[in-house]
Amino acid sequence: MNCVQLLSILVSLCVACVLGSEESSQCCPTGFVPSQSRKNCFCGSMVPKNPLHILDCPDDYQAVLENGFWAGYFESDNETCNEMLLYVGRCPVGFCEIDSNKSQFSWDRGLNLPRSTSNEEITKVVCSHTRTGPLCGQCRQGYGPGINIFLADCVHCETDNLSQVGWLIWMVMEILPLIISLVVVLIGNINLLKGPLNSYLLYAQIINALFPISKYGPIYDAGTGDPRTVIMLTIFSICFSTFGLQFFSIVLPPFCISPNIGAFDQLDIIMLKFGVGIFPLAVLLLILLGHWCFKQGACVRPRIACRECVSGIHCCRRCRVDGCFAGSVTNALTTFYILVFTRLLIYTGGIFNKSEVVSYNGNSKSLVTFQGSMEYFGNPRHIAYCIVSMVIVVILVIPPTLFLLAYPALPRLQSIMAESKNKTLQRLSHLKIWIVFSKPSVQQFVDLFQSSYKDQFRCFAGLGLLLQILMVILWNTLENRGDAYMALAILS
Repeated sequence: MNCVQLLSILVSLCVACVLGSEESSQCCPTGFVPSQSRKNCFCGSMVPKNPLHILDCPDDYQAVLENGFWAGYFESDNETCNEMLLYVGRCPVGFCEIDSNKSQFSWDRGLNLPRSTSNEEITKVVCSHTRTGPLCGQCRQGYGPGINIFLADCVHCETDNLSQVGWLIWMVMEILPLIISLVVVLIGNINLLKGPLNSYLLYAQIINALFPISKYGPIYDAGTGDPRTVIMLTIFSICFSTFGLQFFSIVLPPFCISPNIGAFDQLDIIMLKFGVGIFPLAVLLLILLGHWCFKQGACVRPRIACRECVSGIHCCRRCRVDGCFAGSVTNALTTFYILVFTRLLIYTGGIFNKSEVVSYNGNSKSLVTFQGSMEYFGNPRHIAYCIVSMVIVVILVIPPTLFLLAYPALPRLQSIMAESKNKTLQRLSHLKIWIVFSKPSVQQFVDLFQSSYKDQFRCFAGLGLLLQILMVILWNTLENRGDAYMALAILS
């Protein structure tokens, strides 16, 4: 071997070392995963069970992400180049970008991910143009969530004309109709639970729960102001949304509640709507509390105007608070309870909804679905919202549902316990709670829910509420929308 050959071999070895070190120091493109040696990268679709939801890698070092999924990196995991973990999770409908040739319910095509591992570059491809962050759950800088249409694109609050008077529009088109409907039901002593209208209320609330008016709802609203879309939205609002206490603001394009919405996010909007749903129940309960206070003599007894409002009970023009007024409030309470029931479930599901984002090696993170920047139960504000919503559900949702289911069987149950040879059961059958259940006032209150059913089917009042609970739970727990619709069809 001469000197020239030896020199050539040394040069080749040096070049190989340099190229090898460069290859090992380079990050794998987005959607690709490193080999065990950390020197090569291969397509994420080749990982067993395909946790990254990569459809294919048709071009060199460019992966195709399945429609409806978010992909990105978390800065805390970026220790070294090839230790960067790409996380992938299912996006809330409307938050992520989709292939323009397919609808939001078609997942057989995907998005071409950038080769760069920059979250900023990935977000431009994966998220809609107004969103950013994990699961595309944050509005971009200067944008805020729309108050009137759920799942819509974020709105540039400072420049949007409607957002300049967002509070006023929302009060006039949502809060004012709510107050008017409350007054009408009280004065008219209206009970919407009588007759076949009870079934329609259940149907309308199921429609509201499963097909919310949004950019990706049953009626496509891109905020273009198309007269045909406005007419359809108005008809839908009158026929369905009104019975879920969502009134006419859905006819308008999405708008912020304030031009300075920087402090609000999607969870804040959900809690605000949660409070609006509780408002009529809180007012009616306070009125009943005041009526009880008058009856007990603990308060001053004012004279009020009243009229004949219950068959067989005549009230003079100037009279004391009596059963006439109490009956009207009770009717209103049962009516509004049914109207807000599904709404409370939907917003509770929004607060508790959890999404898992996973990487190719099995690592996972739990995030709040509609606010992906928050770790699930890892943020004090999320914990506080969960506590508030759970307290409301435990008080206003679960007990009435179980009570209406069990009430028709309570007399028979007490009789069986009294005739039992077990002394414990006999003692339980003599508890004062049974006397409370048998009071005429309690029976009349329950009849407001059950009067439209035959005697042998009175438990259907509670069964209808239980059906709505199961539907919302299924809708929030099943990731695949096809499975969710199948389960809901079976329940229906």
